[in-house]
Amino acid sequence: MTITGASILADPPVGGHIVFPYSDEVRAMDVVANYAAAGFRNGEAVVLILTPEHCTEIDDRLSSEGFDILALKGSAQYQCADAAKTLSKFMAAEIPDQNLFEATVRPIIKNAKAFGKVRAYGEMVSLLFRKNHAAALRLEEFWNDLLRTESICLLCTYNITGSSDLASDLCATHSHYVV
Repeated sequence: MTITGASILADPPVGGHIVFPYSDEVRAMDVVANYAAAGFRNGEAVVLILTPEHCTEIDDRLSSEGFDILALKGSAQYQCADAAKTLSKFMAAEIPDQNLFEATVRPIIKNAKAFGKVRAYGEMVSLLFRKNHAAALRLEEFWNDLLRTESICLLCTYNITGSSDLASDLCATHSHYVV
């Protein structure tokens, strides 16, 4: 990761939409854990929407760094939602529906905003990416609409194993590309 990438992840700008394409899952989880830990050190709320396996892995990593995961979750400063279940709440005919997305995701963000700055991370686009590129692109656009109206920053990861890079149209939906 570049120094600029590390600084963006440590202190992402409000409204920032960061993408980290990866082919090494361990490295991706390192990035997410560091992003979340930096948020907690700054007193920010952290909202993660990821697979249950990744949530457990991130919880374990954060606990090993001394964070009290139960207390953080109890205060709503830390929320960890299941990506597939969350995604299923706003999909209509294999395409994300913006009204359902807003009704599903906005309350999660609003709840976290009690702590001021919110950093979010989502794997939902990555779940869509391989099987439905158009749906992933549409979801990225929904996130951009949300970023314009809420004081949050967002990190996305894409597993590009077997590809040379992330598609240019998906890259264009992000404000920062971290390697």
